[in-house]
Amino acid sequence: TVVDLPDPDEAAPHADPTGPLVVFDDRELFSGDAAIVIQPSMPGWAGRARAGRVLAGYAFAPIDEAYLRVAGIGPPTAAPADPRARPTVLVCFGGSDPADVTGRIAPGLLGDARWATEVVVGAGYRGDRPEAAAPWAVRDPADLPRRLAVCDIAVLGAGTMKFEAAFLGRPAILLAAADDQLPVGPAFAATGAAAFLGDGRTIDPAAVTAAVARLAADRPARQRMSERAREVVDGGGAERLAREIVALADRSA
Repeated sequence: TVVDLPDPDEAAPHADPTGPLVVFDDRELFSGDAAIVIQPSMPGWAGRARAGRVLAGYAFAPIDEAYLRVAGIGPPTAAPADPRARPTVLVCFGGSDPADVTGRIAPGLLGDARWATEVVVGAGYRGDRPEAAAPWAVRDPADLPRRLAVCDIAVLGAGTMKFEAAFLGRPAILLAAADDQLPVGPAFAATGAAAFLGDGRTIDPAAVTAAVARLAADRPARQRMSERAREVVDGGGAERLAREIVALADRSA
């Protein structure tokens, strides 16, 4: 049984008691026994459960096939800059963004002529009515992987999308859009794969605009971040997890 839920303890009692249990515990809430615990959101695992084996770190971050398919289509960060072209900035804070970090941060970036800004919101942003999305935002686009792959800088929540940006080699500025992103953002930024600015729900939007301006003007820094990001998240996380789970099943057969 493989459990991947916000609270893994809710599903564990329903697992097959005769078979091994594999638990994704990126919030470190699980309190039971598992053959394998997976923590892809932090360099290590500090949960309270009992685990036969722990798979922790960004090498185990699974990347959706849609992002694997667009790898390499974006502009090389080290390519000579066209002085006539503005950098492109993609802003996205997740599917629903309940604290409306988008509404706080995006207007300042949209109003700056030093770059071209594209804002993406999820299907649940400001409710489930299409007309509720801000007029300057693209709502739930089917081609989000391509949009992320071709941007010069990504301004993102510190959740799952940071892994996808890193795999695609996109320089990224991260903000926490929810409480559970507050610890994972700094840990990921410490690798050099992104920059973390703090809590997007309270940060001064001008600080975000200033950070984008610094990164947009510093091509060597963007190149270093891009190269490091590809090292930290190489796209092989799903395969690594699958091998471990299959091997566990084989041993238990």
